Amino acid sequence: TFQNGTAGIDNQGTVEVKGNWTQNAAGGGLVNGSAGTVILDGANQTVGGSIQTTFSNLTLGGTGIKTLGISATVTGTLSLVDRELATGTNLLTVTTTGTITRTSGFVSSLSGGYLVRNTNSTGTYFYPVGGPNGGIFRPMEIAPATSTSNSFRVRFVANSPTSDGFTATTTDGTLCNVNTSFYHQVVQTGADQAIMTMYFSSAIPENFLRMAHWQGGPVWTNMNPVTSVTGYGLNGLRTSAAWSDFSSVAFDLASPLTPSAPVATAATNINCNTFTANWNAATDAAGYYLDVASDAGFSTLVVNNLLVAGTTYNVTGLATSGNYYYRVRAYNGCGTSGNSNVIGPATTFTA
Repeated sequence: TFQNGTAGIDNQGTVEVKGNWTQNAAGGGLVNGSAGTVILDGANQTVGGSIQTTFSNLTLGGTGIKTLGISATVTGTLSLVDRELATGTNLLTVTTTGTITRTSGFVSSLSGGYLVRNTNSTGTYFYPVGGPNGGIFRPMEIAPATSTSNSFRVRFVANSPTSDGFTATTTDGTLCNVNTSFYHQVVQTGADQAIMTMYFSSAIPENFLRMAHWQGGPVWTNMNPVTSVTGYGLNGLRTSAAWSDFSSVAFDLASPLTPSAPVATAATNINCNTFTANWNAATDAAGYYLDVASDAGFSTLVVNNLLVAGTTYNVTGLATSGNYYYRVRAYNGCGTSGNSNVIGPATTFTA
């Protein structure tokens, strides 16, 4: 505890703290801007007091959750290691000279609290954010379009956007639905465009193919085009161009509308008891359902509603000298298309 006057430490080495860090000395705390490291190496610990602390390097160790009782700043390396740093309703600011490292740790925040990165380059700034009290890790990346001095604040929100007034069912008509498990809040203090990346788990029962922003009407507005990426052991979506609208804090993942029916194309590799069914990719399809029948009316199915990831499938185990027909449907998280055109007959032959 730094209690009075100018009580402080000129930290040019390492200060290991087992209890809480309390800064009440207006002219004290960590003095002279020396490039030392503070390690919070106890159990649950709080960075608090009446005066905000600026750390050169801050490392989280020990056990439990590290909590901000007041806003704080890091000018060097914030090393989260495997701990959660809970900002609560406060701001944790990493300056333009700062970096963030982690193994599995992340930053959580409550309403009004954010992880803040000051920016002055077009590089990619990492926001390792997640849910409070050991919640899920769902980071973001922001790459400003210019090197103008700016700052971006990010908070992971572990509830439906509807709970905060951003009604999930109100869209611009080009989205099927938005994610109701979580969303992100992003605040820009300057006026810069930026490439934005949001990460999510493939285990979530949604096939996210869109990013959305609450704006205009207001409604959830499609941020397309986006590009699929991977990172941090997660799937992700990235805006294909710099995003400029930060009129609202709410950003979310979303699913597109049900895909149109694919176009089936001629069978190939026809053999005595096999052939390859082919079709063109449908926009926004997560996969396809294949039917194969021995009649054009599909009353006698030999393959029924088979889930196929790609746009070809080798149909085997057929009778020789038989006529076969096939059709496909595209699906995604919103629904399943109608049937494609029918291809056939693909006639197997006697060896």
